[in-house]
Amino acid sequence: MFERLAKESGAESFFPTSAKDFKKALDRIAALLSAQYVLAYYPERVDEIRKIKVKVERPGVKISARSSVGPESPADTVQFATTGCGVSPKDHPRPWESRVTPSSGYPMVYHEDFSDPRSGWPNHGFNENTHAHYINGSYELDRHCVRCTLSPRSVPGIVAAAGDTMITAYGPWWEDFRASASLEAFWEETGAGVGMVFDFREEGYYAFLISVPNTFELVKGGWDGKRTEIIPPTPLGFSMGRVCRLTVERNGPQITLLVNDRQVGNVEDDSFEYGQVGFGVFGSGRAVVHDLLVEAKTRN
Repeated sequence: MFERLAKESGAESFFPTSAKDFKKALDRIAALLSAQYVLAYYPERVDEIRKIKVKVERPGVKISARSSVGPESPADTVQFATTGCGVSPKDHPRPWESRVTPSSGYPMVYHEDFSDPRSGWPNHGFNENTHAHYINGSYELDRHCVRCTLSPRSVPGIVAAAGDTMITAYGPWWEDFRASASLEAFWEETGAGVGMVFDFREEGYYAFLISVPNTFELVKGGWDGKRTEIIPPTPLGFSMGRVCRLTVERNGPQITLLVNDRQVGNVEDDSFEYGQVGFGVFGSGRAVVHDLLVEAKTRN
């Protein structure tokens, strides 16, 4: 049954009975992943099952491909934008896919330089005091209203977990990863924090925050507005400068925090073990983000 399912879906099945066989299977899978191609076409009818046969003009090559393709249900069809031949972003909201590539060190790498506003991050404001948008080859989160009360998830991609919080996150869900970004921080009130959000999911999130003067903290938050200090506000012990590089490494329950490639914190917490990566402003302040890089062992 597994062999039949694999053949019809263009895959291969493996049944290792020893560590040696398991190693061979992994090597074979790695070889397949490094040699795969993606072919796409858009037929007139998208609500029917269609037979597929792939051929190449190269001798000695073995082809593995799906034997058919079609929607799982009549509602699961490809939708096109009314103004052109592009796929509708409403029905296929994943422009981050073109920015995810494999590398020699990590199976999956997501690199966002924020040079193209069409790459999917929220690009609008919640109100006149709260904005998350692309700006001059970077990404800006701006919240400068201390007494504003925001409702959770009122704008797609922009989340207000409480009246003093704005979070935006996008991209794949990551597990066991290293995420880094350059961040230019501006604070408008004492105690405000800006920084990187990770393991962003339905149940909550973590936030690695920087505040003045040269202080960091790690908090765990939920959508009820409550936050727990995992690492309380702690002096960095060095001057980080106006623009700093924030890095989060996640290996199972182990969370490691770095500022400008210098480790500043290390703690274990497994409340949320995977989710999206993003950024947040806690209190009144502004953050300008450059060059987000996520390198991951696995992706959900």
